[in-house]
Amino acid sequence: MELDRSLLEASGSGTQNNEDVPVYFSDESEEEEQPLEKKKRSKGKEYIFVKKFTSAHEAESFVQAENTWSVTVSHDTEEGNKKFYRCRKVKFRGPQCAASIYLLFEANSNEVLLYRTDSDHNHESIAKEETRHGICEETKEEINKLFALHLKPKAILNSLKKIHGITLPSKKQLNNYLSDRRRVVYGSPSISLGELQAWLIENSKIPVDEHEPYVIAYHVYESETPTFRFAISTKSLLKLATLATNIHADATYKLIWQGFPVLLVGTTDKTKKFHPLCLAVTTNERKQDFEMLFEALRNSAFSLYAHSLNPKALICDSAMSIINAFKEVFGEEVTVKMCWFHAKKIL
Repeated sequence: MELDRSLLEASGSGTQNNEDVPVYFSDESEEEEQPLEKKKRSKGKEYIFVKKFTSAHEAESFVQAENTWSVTVSHDTEEGNKKFYRCRKVKFRGPQCAASIYLLFEANSNEVLLYRTDSDHNHESIAKEETRHGICEETKEEINKLFALHLKPKAILNSLKKIHGITLPSKKQLNNYLSDRRRVVYGSPSISLGELQAWLIENSKIPVDEHEPYVIAYHVYESETPTFRFAISTKSLLKLATLATNIHADATYKLIWQGFPVLLVGTTDKTKKFHPLCLAVTTNERKQDFEMLFEALRNSAFSLYAHSLNPKALICDSAMSIINAFKEVFGEEVTVKMCWFHAKKIL
């Protein structure tokens, strides 16, 4: 009660001396309520009558014969059912063609009325606009030439930079285009990443038959850009590897799988005869890929025959990814020799 009395006294003193008490106004009492503005509805399409049909079959056959329209929505009205069609010359998701039609299936008869927008088709200009945001044909031609040389995406981009007047694609655009290009050149992949992994696991068991191939090592990475690498050999070839003092390694593009090159490792005897030891398929040809291949060869030979591989020489095409991987696995003292074919090209 003392608190209430003090409040009353304070309010009373305020009424006696108005100059000492500031005057406050309520926003709600002074400001008039403003009516909310209604959201303006966008201007709809204007349709004009085109044709009358005696049956639904006749009307739908006519629309189908034009080979232009796809159904988008259908709903009932007092006049009858309205079925709307869009121009399918453009993608469903994205800017739409200005032209569209609808069929009115009259409620009180079997007749069907066709209405069309008064706007002309503009799907060609939309297609040109979309092409402008993609890779132009001139750039695609250059990419195709570089792809035929088996260059990797980074090398292709570097080569495109040196061509005057070429519009450079983004890394994502290039990867998407190269993915489509591989399907065109090599055909669609017949195995998914999950199916490949299941196959690798199933075929990793060491067989009884020494000439039966099996997977000696594999890695599968499911990421934004899926990658894989796997190596295959036989017990007989691994036994031969324990006798090898020189190792040949390279990637071949005449032997491919799903558009990816096969990496081959082998050795030669005193009669200059080549003997394959192991092969691998990888999505890349980096140091890690060749390192996996050499480690798989070394570890598998040791686990089967308790023999440590000790090659004295590496013969390759002077690719640093192969050389660095080989030295990482077998030591820095290995002698590196360039194969005669590539040596001739340099000379």
